[in-house]
Amino acid sequence: MTEVNLNETVNGYSGSIGRLVFRKYRGRTIVGRKPVSTKPPTEGQLAQREEFKDAVAFAKFAMADPALSEFYEPIALQREITVYALAVGDYLKKPSIKPLDLSNYKGNIGDPIKIRP
Repeated sequence: MTEVNLNETVNGYSGSIGRLVFRKYRGRTIVGRKPVSTKPPTEGQLAQREEFKDAVAFAKFAMADPALSEFYEPIALQREITVYALAVGDYLKKPSIKPLDLSNYKGNIGDPIKIRP
């Protein structure tokens, strides 16, 4: 992708014109070629598309829900992206659990459980 700084007409534009795709990224306008695929999608690609549809549904829900929208807004402003994009990315990033150290845990209240970073 290439940064575009032609004139005020193009700066801030997002979308496509012909075979070019414009998008805004971290306050800059970026342009690239529209992807062209001649092969049918693989099963993995179809599964990813379904996952992305679910992420889009979650992002729309997050934007409509006042509590979630309020949660995402300051983070989106800090990262210079939209609440929608942040919610989509949040949905697609699956949580992971680090190994637990249960060596000192004996089942009693106050026994330590260590979580490694």
